[in-house]
Amino acid sequence: MVVSSIISRSSSNCLKMISKKFTIGGVNQINLVQQVMNEVKVLKSLKHPCIIKIEDVVDTPDILFIVLELVDGGELFDKVVSIGQYDEPTAKLISYQMVCSEGEKNRLKDLN
Repeated sequence: MVVSSIISRSSSNCLKMISKKFTIGGVNQINLVQQVMNEVKVLKSLKHPCIIKIEDVVDTPDILFIVLELVDGGELFDKVVSIGQYDEPTAKLISYQMVCSEGEKNRLKDLN
């Protein structure tokens, strides 16, 4: 199931498109718009080196467009799948960055 995709890249930004119509098994349509919008609101307010910056958001009836800071290297999930396994120092660094960014995100949610 593909619910988002990068559809355009400039020299410093990329555009992510998220469909507001999610289906599970092609049958049950679920509405995650409010959860996605809450996540976007939190991420927009974060300023942390391990979190990709959201530059702008355009909300349409069917699609949410998010203008993001462009980061070289692509999606982490795709990288892990293609490599299969990172060496220990790289895995440790990536894990540390994810924990730091999640901690920052949770800290901000607690303030709201």
